[in-house]
Amino acid sequence: MSSRGGRALQVGISAVLWIAAGCALREQLLVGYGRASWQISEWLISYRGGFVRRGFWGEIFWQVHDRWGVPVYITLIAVSLSCAAALIAVFVTGLLRAGVPLVLAPMPFFLGFPFLSNEWLRKDTLLVLLLIACLVTMRGRLSWQRIVLLNVLCIVGILTHEMFIFVGVIPIVALAVSKLRSDDLRISQSIVRVGTLWSPTFLTTAAVVVNKGSSVQAEAIWRSWRAVPLPDDGFVPPVLPGSGPQAAVESLTWTVSRGFDITKGSLKVVSYHIPALLAWPLTIMIVVIVSVALVAAARRSVRAELNSPKAMPWEISQIACAYLLGLASLLPLFVIGVDYGRWIFMWVALSTAILLFAEKQPTSLLLNGAMKSVHTWLAQRNHLGRAVAVMNQYFQWAVRRPLLWVLLAPLMAVPPAYWQAYVQITPVATIWRTFMG
Repeated sequence: MSSRGGRALQVGISAVLWIAAGCALREQLLVGYGRASWQISEWLISYRGGFVRRGFWGEIFWQVHDRWGVPVYITLIAVSLSCAAALIAVFVTGLLRAGVPLVLAPMPFFLGFPFLSNEWLRKDTLLVLLLIACLVTMRGRLSWQRIVLLNVLCIVGILTHEMFIFVGVIPIVALAVSKLRSDDLRISQSIVRVGTLWSPTFLTTAAVVVNKGSSVQAEAIWRSWRAVPLPDDGFVPPVLPGSGPQAAVESLTWTVSRGFDITKGSLKVVSYHIPALLAWPLTIMIVVIVSVALVAAARRSVRAELNSPKAMPWEISQIACAYLLGLASLLPLFVIGVDYGRWIFMWVALSTAILLFAEKQPTSLLLNGAMKSVHTWLAQRNHLGRAVAVMNQYFQWAVRRPLLWVLLAPLMAVPPAYWQAYVQITPVATIWRTFMG
């Protein structure tokens, strides 16, 4: 993608994708969000009914409003937009430094997703920022000050949303074990030491798992916000009967089995003559190909050819491994939660952040160790190994054609949960709806 035509195409498609994101954001702000929307209600979860998962920021906003009368709705909008803007700035800077084509940033499965899919007002962008802060903090020697800061960042992430256990804690702990192993410690010694150093994070994880929420707590939380001025109109899901908790606050009462049942039901839906059970794996496969193709394109750039220190240092196999390991880390979310689009966004953000911001030596040790284990396992299973080898040939063909995927980007979409939303949230449809009505 280093030719003049390729760069021009990249700039043009990037502009289309960013314009689509802006059009979607404008439409969403004009419609607004009711207190019963999933976006707003997720921030309303607080400790008004006692300690409960996801309640950290809701308690802060409740206290700030109660003491100083700060308007909650405007504050939520400002905080969420600030997090999204900061995340865009951080990733664009990282992509520029690594020589990765900037068209990756506004892709509908990456930084374009929160806007196209109306998810920017949730906590996801904040969680990714906390992850990046952890990756940057882990660079260099793990002094006690850094260990304290890492635990604080992880604890804030977990208290923000338990999703951070999969998005942040698991990858950070794996990198920490790899980092200590690079210091000539055995794997068992590294695990024990990390378990000790990260014990506050693990205790917080246990506390969140135990205090997942109850109907009594949900009712207390919802009741505490009734006197607070918040919109009732705008984006809201079908309202549950009665005046009780709605959306994210009501979801505190859900069990794992209920989440699994909702997910299982969503996978039975057939949209555009494609079963969701097939559509989502195809989406994940395309996301892997496009992400690896664009990140790997940095190695074929002029910077890489000149051996610039800014060039992407990873081999294609390591890049692919990073995205597959990121997917493995978030796999439990795909089983117990219906928000597949959000999981895909978090997965791509996690894997890309590791490639851009993590310390190279322990990351290389982790990626190479994972690839070696997979190769050893496949070598003992000849038929499966041959099948994987054939698939790898097609994969290599696909990732060496980044311009093809760039051309298709305006037609791509990742629905937040249900597949039938695909067409209406593509960049092309979003721009058309804005300018043509």
